[in-house]
Amino acid sequence: MQSVGHFAEVKVLRIKLAPKARARETLESVRLNLFNLLRHRDYDINDLKNCTSSDNVESFLPLPSILLNFQSLDEKGFSLSSHRLGYRHIGIDSKTALELNVLKNGSYLSLEFHHDSKLIGVDLVKRICEVFTTILCEPLEVERTPSLYKSDLAIEEIATLTEWNNTQTLYPFVSGLHTLFEEQTARSPERIALRFESRDLSYGELNRCANIMALKLRLLGVRSGSLIAVYMSRGPQMVVTLLGILKAGSAYLPLDTETPEERLLYMVEDSRPSLILTDSYQISRLPAPARRSSLCVEDGWFAEHSAENPEPATKASDLAYVIYTSGSSGRPKGVEVQHSAIINRIQWMQDEYGLDTGDVVLHKTPISFDVSVWEIFWPLSYGGILLVAKPDGHRDPRYLAELIASNKTSFLHFVPSMLLAFLNTSEGQALSTVKKVFSSGEELSWGIQAFGRSASIELQFGEEKQVVLSNADCMISANFGVVRQPDNEYSAQSLSVPCLCKTSSEALILSPSSPNDAKELLGF
Repeated sequence: MQSVGHFAEVKVLRIKLAPKARARETLESVRLNLFNLLRHRDYDINDLKNCTSSDNVESFLPLPSILLNFQSLDEKGFSLSSHRLGYRHIGIDSKTALELNVLKNGSYLSLEFHHDSKLIGVDLVKRICEVFTTILCEPLEVERTPSLYKSDLAIEEIATLTEWNNTQTLYPFVSGLHTLFEEQTARSPERIALRFESRDLSYGELNRCANIMALKLRLLGVRSGSLIAVYMSRGPQMVVTLLGILKAGSAYLPLDTETPEERLLYMVEDSRPSLILTDSYQISRLPAPARRSSLCVEDGWFAEHSAENPEPATKASDLAYVIYTSGSSGRPKGVEVQHSAIINRIQWMQDEYGLDTGDVVLHKTPISFDVSVWEIFWPLSYGGILLVAKPDGHRDPRYLAELIASNKTSFLHFVPSMLLAFLNTSEGQALSTVKKVFSSGEELSWGIQAFGRSASIELQFGEEKQVVLSNADCMISANFGVVRQPDNEYSAQSLSVPCLCKTSSEALILSPSSPNDAKELLGF
């Protein structure tokens, strides 16, 4: 059989631009990478797509995302200095995010840019054209060649990269999340650490109970790197269990006691924890398949006395906890968070908000949500009081109002819809001790304006998503305020606020032309 036609193979090449590398160095690196890539020429592009695709999640960019086609209509050698150069923007019919077609014909070099308007806008394509042609027209001598990473035309982009994103902050090194608590215990063992209904636990008492829990787990065969599931009612025993798991060198998997049985069994089967810790009330509610690998934590466990902290068994790079997503885009997915990431978040919060010894932080969020992590560990790391709401108390605005007022609470978190319900109670509008209310998970309603009279509200986005993306939690936050219109109706217009990339974090800034993508990323 004979075939006639043009045959071409698409090869996927990943290019990394070093900040200080010159154009010649970068081009040489690309040439070597391309040469090495040819060893894998037998792998078809469609096979690669099948291997990297997911049934539930569509890739943000196609594979490959940028396509280069080079075609020469003559056999003469190529010297850029002897060619005229021009470019034009061609439609939006590319099957990739950006496609560059280069045509060499005699002394003329033609560049054609195609793009997918859903991924890259016209203005950005024009910007790419300008920077690209500027670099091509520059001499390639090492002394004068420009950096591909920092073009003279990209002053605003450079400012964004080097100034806005200059968030590196040196915090004291901490090997484990629980270490901050241990250090605080050494400074103030008699100070109140946890309050639950009529019961107070000092830092020394809480630390002793956590040490006993860690010892028992190690005796049961739990080792560093193990994953321990927690299916318990909110209370002191649950806090002790979380601390004990971390002290034992393990990571915890929170299982909400309100989780439907099918979802709970899926998470247990998917994560395969070494052990499920529960309490005397919840063990009867635990589905039978999961109950077989469970252990009931009894009050009698903590009657023993042990003041010694166990030998450190964690590194900053070890896993601290796993929280499953809602599964709105498919099956729930376990998000693994390292100690270094959540420690960075806790240290940043202290630097930003300055929790004082004696400040009270309310813990009412179910532990299957990421907010619960800082609710528990932030106050315990810096000498505050962890105020634990009773089981199901987070659903009762009047109970919360009384709890917050009677304990002079300083910091708390509300999902916006629950915040509005809370503010509709008469008690909610007279809480003068609250310093800051954090709100996340939904869009804020205009109806929260009244709360600004006594405390500031901070809207936060991307807590768990960014801790995974950058291995250092990123908060996009804004002090929120609203403006009434002359007719005293709340404005229906959106409020523009700056996006602030907090310390030791990286920001992912989306195009304003993609509001739906932004809402999906931020969890709306």
